[in-house]
Amino acid sequence: MPALSQIVTLINTSLKTQPFTGMKYQRSMWSALADAQKTTSDESTRPVIIDNTGQETDLSIDDKYNLQVYHCIEGLRYGIANEKADYGDPGTVMEENAEMEMIFYGDRVNINLRPEDIIAGAMLWFPKELTPAQATTLSLTSVIIETSHVDTDSMKVFATQYHGKEYRLKPSQFMCSIKYRIISTFNKSCYQIC
Repeated sequence: MPALSQIVTLINTSLKTQPFTGMKYQRSMWSALADAQKTTSDESTRPVIIDNTGQETDLSIDDKYNLQVYHCIEGLRYGIANEKADYGDPGTVMEENAEMEMIFYGDRVNINLRPEDIIAGAMLWFPKELTPAQATTLSLTSVIIETSHVDTDSMKVFATQYHGKEYRLKPSQFMCSIKYRIISTFNKSCYQIC
């Protein structure tokens, strides 16, 4: 998807600006897109960030961060956007739908909050769309972001991220998630893979 990583970074920036600005969030790790990778020791999977050189950053549960946040792609769909008759040639504007999940891992003792509080703050400040200037900078026509489902069941969220691993969160630790969709449109003639 064009600019998906940049859009996720803008979402993180928006949330770090409000509501996650306090001192208790200074020791937090905000990551972009994670991929599920198999471990070499067994058949389990874990989330990792992989850069364009192939370098992996493991997103394992780490007590040195008060809060860890990352995003996963759950699915992508592409199609021709619904266009008005007077807007360009038919079929020139593409629409992309990215089904996404934002994962939060934290410790109640370190941040003195419950998962429900984290989710409520994130939902309140989650961006609903990118500004026209932001979209243009990313060579997109428009970007709309819709939140859909919240999950505060740590065991369930852990199982979706660490397939084949035994649940190992302490009672004070939690994992929760927000499912959301990014709907972006772009003009085929303006988009280039470089």
